[in-house]
Amino acid sequence: MTRVDVEELYPGVDSFVPTHRVEVVDGRNPKQVLRRDLVRLENPGDEDVAYAYVPVEDEPVYGVLSTGLWQCFLTHGRVRARPVKFREVAPKEVRGAVYFVQAGIDGPIKIGWSQDVSRRISELQTANAMRLRLLGTVPGTLEDEAAMHARFARFRIEAEWFQNVPEIHEYLRSR
Repeated sequence: MTRVDVEELYPGVDSFVPTHRVEVVDGRNPKQVLRRDLVRLENPGDEDVAYAYVPVEDEPVYGVLSTGLWQCFLTHGRVRARPVKFREVAPKEVRGAVYFVQAGIDGPIKIGWSQDVSRRISELQTANAMRLRLLGTVPGTLEDEAAMHARFARFRIEAEWFQNVPEIHEYLRSR
């Protein structure tokens, strides 16, 4: 689920964070979707029914009964609902730094990106038996990191780890 999905269903709404994606399907033809919505599930009320709100109508159109079943109050049909899953993704234009970290004295080099390089190296060190040392950083974005990966692709060992070659050290010296 991405922010674009919300904007496509509700143009101009920028602060709505949905909790569920719901579909109302025809009771006689389950392949026929009558309505799709992204909704925010609110806390249960006095009747032990949780209401789901859509951002363009300030009234509940869906309810979750105490039995856990969904019901649509405006359209007849079966309601399918599933939680929306979000994952944090840094936009490509966010500034940070492309970092070059080496495992040990002459081990492989990881080329990565972070907004907080020292925190990231600390996280990496926890999962690495060899002492990591920062060779250098270059201000940039996730796109710049991808460009570095492409530039040194012929030296790739696996994922973001590259061979310890003079070309990488020369690149850093020139910066």
